[in-house]
Amino acid sequence: MKQKVILLAMVILLTPIAYMFGIDVVFADGIVDIKYADGELVEAFIGDVVTIGDTVITGETGVAELEPARGSLIKVRPDTVFTVGEIEINREKRTVLSTTLGAVRFTF
Repeated sequence: MKQKVILLAMVILLTPIAYMFGIDVVFADGIVDIKYADGELVEAFIGDVVTIGDTVITGETGVAELEPARGSLIKVRPDTVFTVGEIEINREKRTVLSTTLGAVRFTF
């Protein structure tokens, strides 16, 4: 339950940041790919930007660190599918961070 509350707080805090500026890849090691919203699949490199509709995919040896805001960090662990999505609630768009498979860790 505590993890769900922390995740919800993270989504609320990061919503304006991810929506306006994107999330920077600050570390990538092993097999790490980005599947962009247009379907293009590319290898992830430091400096790449993940935005709405994009997915970070790590292989069994892959690890990535994403920085949505200064001082915050999202660590994407091996064998993970992590997506930056968007929903609309009461005509207001909100960023949704979701893990379809694997694990991520948020640091404030």
